Amino acid sequence: MNLRIAFVAAPVLTFAYGVIRILDGLDGSRGPGLAWTTGHLAFIGALVFFVITFHEMRRLAGGGRLATGLASAGCIGIVVLIAQFVIDIVVGFMSADHDAMSVLFTQIQAVPGLQQVIYDFGPL
Repeated sequence: MNLRIAFVAAPVLTFAYGVIRILDGLDGSRGPGLAWTTGHLAFIGALVFFVITFHEMRRLAGGGRLATGLASAGCIGIVVLIAQFVIDIVVGFMSADHDAMSVLFTQIQAVPGLQQVIYDFGPL
């Protein structure tokens, strides 16, 4: 893969997610629906490209302990964020409206440890 694609696609897809999220909220509610799913898929795509950029930046930094540790921390954060976004997509598919999404999110976040790992400390 051409690394330039990853270095351009990651921020472009992140921007696309932001624009789609704004458009999705124009009616006063975000999700579920096409914009919700499309936006989340764009961000997951961005995260995949960020993994590629982290690997390349680690290589450019010499691949030492610090570079490896930072790249690893970034990749762990990306895995957790992808889990969060997959949960969001599944909840969106399972819900008829925003209120139903809230109920499902409450049930999911009640799973012991999930809130802390996926939403609170994992993405740091």
